[in-house]
Amino acid sequence: MKILRLSIFNIKKHKKESIILIFLIAVSVLFMNIAIINKSKAGEILDKAFKETESKSCIYSFLEDNYRTEFADVFEEDARITNLDKLEMLYPNNNASVNCKKEDGSLFNFYISFITEENEKKISNFSKETTLSDDEIAGFEHPIWMPHYVEMNLGYKPGDTFVIEKGGKEYSFQIAGFYESGLLTNDTGSYKCIVSEADYDTLSVDFSRRICFSFDVKEGTIESLNDAQRFSNEIDKKVEEKTGKPLDNTLFDNFDDKYIEADNRASIIEIMMYVIAMIAVIVVLSAVLMIRHKITNDIDDQMESIGVLEALGYKSREISLTYVYEYLSLAVIGTVIGILITILSDPLMTSLIQTFEGHKGSVGFNALGLVIPMVAVILVVLFTALLRARAIKKYPPVVAFRKGIKTHHFGKNRLSLDKTKSNINLRLGFRNIIRNKRQNIGILICILLSSLSIAFCVMVADIFRDSGRAFSSCSGYENGDIYLIFNKGVTRDEIAAELYSMEEVRKVTDMCVDEATIIGNVERQVQSIAYEDFKETENLFVTKGRLPEHDNEVVLKRTIAESMGYEIGDSIILRKGEIEKSYIITGYTNTIGDLVLITQDGVNRMQPLNDHGLTNVYLKDGVDVDEFRKKIEDKYGSSTKDLLKEPSKDGSLEDRIRAKAEQQIAVLESEYGVTGANYAIKIGDKMITGGTPKLRIEEITSLDALIESQLGAISRLSQIFSYVMTIVVAIIISVILNFLVDSTIRKQRKEFGIEKSMGYTSRDIKKQIVSRIMPIAIPAVIVAVIVAVPLTEYFQIIAFGGGANPRYWLLIPAAVVLVGYVYVSAYISAGKVKKVSVTELMTE
Repeated sequence: MKILRLSIFNIKKHKKESIILIFLIAVSVLFMNIAIINKSKAGEILDKAFKETESKSCIYSFLEDNYRTEFADVFEEDARITNLDKLEMLYPNNNASVNCKKEDGSLFNFYISFITEENEKKISNFSKETTLSDDEIAGFEHPIWMPHYVEMNLGYKPGDTFVIEKGGKEYSFQIAGFYESGLLTNDTGSYKCIVSEADYDTLSVDFSRRICFSFDVKEGTIESLNDAQRFSNEIDKKVEEKTGKPLDNTLFDNFDDKYIEADNRASIIEIMMYVIAMIAVIVVLSAVLMIRHKITNDIDDQMESIGVLEALGYKSREISLTYVYEYLSLAVIGTVIGILITILSDPLMTSLIQTFEGHKGSVGFNALGLVIPMVAVILVVLFTALLRARAIKKYPPVVAFRKGIKTHHFGKNRLSLDKTKSNINLRLGFRNIIRNKRQNIGILICILLSSLSIAFCVMVADIFRDSGRAFSSCSGYENGDIYLIFNKGVTRDEIAAELYSMEEVRKVTDMCVDEATIIGNVERQVQSIAYEDFKETENLFVTKGRLPEHDNEVVLKRTIAESMGYEIGDSIILRKGEIEKSYIITGYTNTIGDLVLITQDGVNRMQPLNDHGLTNVYLKDGVDVDEFRKKIEDKYGSSTKDLLKEPSKDGSLEDRIRAKAEQQIAVLESEYGVTGANYAIKIGDKMITGGTPKLRIEEITSLDALIESQLGAISRLSQIFSYVMTIVVAIIISVILNFLVDSTIRKQRKEFGIEKSMGYTSRDIKKQIVSRIMPIAIPAVIVAVIVAVPLTEYFQIIAFGGGANPRYWLLIPAAVVLVGYVYVSAYISAGKVKKVSVTELMTE
């Protein structure tokens, strides 16, 4: 009991140091709890969404034009598949995203698909959630039910108007409410929205039908993302056997299940949790360093008191226990505070993850995530205190009364002052570096790991800068001011001639995006991105070699080349459909997607390009993009701006006739595949004529809009996370330096007092203290920024398959700022040396 009271006395005597240690322990426990509890929470929320909605496990879709009735046999005959249902949905024709218009008129891209309530119930139980009454919903002309992602991330609420643009037309819906869904709620497979039967038929004018099969699989069939991909490949092969030909480019994004849903966003959350865990380890190491340092200083300061206790009959083991009890008490207090903060913040963390994923599935609290960090931190603190407190055995009473001096020892005088030609304050500081080797090793490790965390966070923030727009330089796509997709039946030369006639246009390029398969030891599906002449491109770069020039050349993504064992100059075989051709690798590119760059003539060797691709339009300097977009819409847009509305009964007779005729043409396009039509209607002596222009716009978008729709939310969250972690680590660095400098001043109070009596100023002594830290901090920061490069590369590969192209040169100013921050923190902390008074020391 007396030993415990001594421990409590020491805690009260050193309140500031005790509070700092409690803070560090609480932060480490909090971060460990957050990492462990939330690492799996993203998957648990999705599991809950599947369970609460009674959702099928998987869905497999076919483009209607590619579907054959015998494909159903593949699913019916597979013994692993249960609860099979057949349904249909609508997807965009050319891309999984469409333009959506906000109330202020601005546009954003959104990945969307449509389904009726009857078909949705073949996937899940479809439970509606709304704040509107039945009468209000019944009054909606075009109601739509949307997944929670739209509510949680885009800010829409029941009763709002949701407007999409497709094929130059506007479709306006009223949001009736939201619903929870397991399948098809992601940026890759689209966000599935429920519309009425009538609106579904109208939307089929501009959206393609897909025949889908929803089903469950027997337990143990799919238990990971690899299992899901393997299962999908097996279905592909069985379908290929039915058709007798490969299915390249016919079933893009055809399969979805829980693991595919979780892959993108859950992997980002998991990486974030690993970063938090790494920072927790840094904090624990810092606490260990401080405990070792404080026990050493306490033993030195209390040497005479230790001698008195030993003379009174206390054993060295009992005196050691005073330090063990002291730090064990601080560890218990810190872990309890960390646990309490964890419990209080867990609902907020859950809400953030739910918003990030777009699901409202509730999850329970993982108590094991609290116990493991608590026990781990207490054991680390206990073990550290036990090992360090054992040093008391070295000091029997006689030695303790002599301040630990056993014999007179005159060691080698390293960095002697009499030979100093430079700043004597630096020499005094360097002498202390040699004197405290073990402590300096601990400081080196802490600053190195802290600097590594900050450098990594800087790179992550840079990767996700500008809401993900930095990915435009490594997308493999040209970054024109605007992307245009025109109707079929016109050539790329006709499009170019038409656009070049506009004075605002600087350049036009045609990009064809398709799928191909690399044939090797293993088959690898990639996007093939083709241009007529790569010399005209402005956003495509190679890391080695050159861009393709001839029809037998390709550029391969670097990580694909490395994984498949290819080098520049090697030949690879590409397959499209049933045709396989050999190509020579002329260079490597670094992109975020798996792709090959190839000339359009090169694609023609495998599969003739009969139609144009995606048209990149580059505008002249000073041209307003929005105004040009409006001009394009007016000139080449659909004759019907909103097909969900009945022709207006207002206006002149001619206007009403034209509106009705244009709506009938839209029906011909949708139901009978008509690509163009003209009409002539005679009313009395007047002939009313019109029709569809030869060149008609189907979609307008941009690369930035596509990136925003896929990576915007992830980018903003990742940047905020990086900034917060950087600030937290910076605070920890300041706390550590403050603690170490403060204990150094207290330990060497008499030495500094003697220096002051000899004429040294407080400023001189502060320079000495800082000069002890900076020779350790500078190498630690340099090593940290160097290690941050391969760490960032590894992060890119895990998150995006590589190719994010962070600006590594930013690590140089980051290192300078870090070194400056350490210097300022140490200098400010050393300001306490002003309190050392020569008069007070003489009085003592």
